[in-house]
Amino acid sequence: MYSEISQDQFIDTFSLLKDIKENKETLKNFKRSDFSQIYMFFDYDGQVTNAGDNKLSELLKFFNEETEMGKLYISYPMVEALKHIESFDLSKSLKNSF
Repeated sequence: MYSEISQDQFIDTFSLLKDIKENKETLKNFKRSDFSQIYMFFDYDGQVTNAGDNKLSELLKFFNEETEMGKLYISYPMVEALKHIESFDLSKSLKNSF
């Protein structure tokens, strides 16, 4: 979703969410104007090969406003994920910047 939105400034986050197969039925009767805020929650798993602090930082900076592109929240679903954070300084600075 991030790659689509970041490449086209006119794509609406809600439209993309509505087009996801699992959301089609639930959101079929709604329009973008029915929602003033979009919140997204992502389970971060540092063991995934394409995960990383830089990508996480980029996502958090892009999805930083719930009334625009959406506000992204990161959850760390397991204690083991902490050992995969490359820089605890980065995680502290991210926490303090939002």
